[in-house]
Amino acid sequence: MRQERAEQTRRALIAAAGAEFDLRGYAGTSLARISAAAGVTMGALTFHFPSKDNLADAVQSAGAATTRAALHRLDAQPVTALQSVIDLTHALAQLLAETVSVRAASRLSRERPGTSVPWRSAWLPALQDALARADAEHGPHAGLKDLETLVVYLVSGAEEVVRTGGHSAGVRDQLTRIWAVALSGTAAPAAPGTLVPAGSDAQPAGAPGPQVLQTGRAGTGGGA
Repeated sequence: MRQERAEQTRRALIAAAGAEFDLRGYAGTSLARISAAAGVTMGALTFHFPSKDNLADAVQSAGAATTRAALHRLDAQPVTALQSVIDLTHALAQLLAETVSVRAASRLSRERPGTSVPWRSAWLPALQDALARADAEHGPHAGLKDLETLVVYLVSGAEEVVRTGGHSAGVRDQLTRIWAVALSGTAAPAAPGTLVPAGSDAQPAGAPGPQVLQTGRAGTGGGA
């Protein structure tokens, strides 16, 4: 029973800290404010987390774990490698818009460079794996080598949009439009196929499908 209460206190502190770090950043967050938000004493807080650095590390680890779990679920989708890259950006944008711990982890990673659990480490390996598979599927002339940089910029931009009031649907709509433009050049040399800039999970079962981008060697395509 005591161990269960201790774990509940720890989870409450991480959740409260995540909300504070997300809103105020590392420098603007105090342990006193976190303890008050969690409804625990300062003594209980420092028992679990002796310093603000320890607590920030725990928040970053929680955000990274949530991110990895979300991307792991994408692995089960029967889509091409390039489609999985598109889906990854939509998943990350949705996490940033809807999950406090993920936003906090991203912000803390920027404000505390060199920390042990940078948020990018939770999703960059999955992106690199998908791009390696895309190279194998489409060949070395498919224009895919710069997509890693593009995705990094897209994810950073998605966070900025969220922090300035953007919501999940709005951010994903912007990503759809950007991907439609990018794919008209990126996917043109690839084998003929259909990619969905909105992400392959954009519509529930039975609903009209999202607009798609037809790709082929002719280099023409329709945008979403």
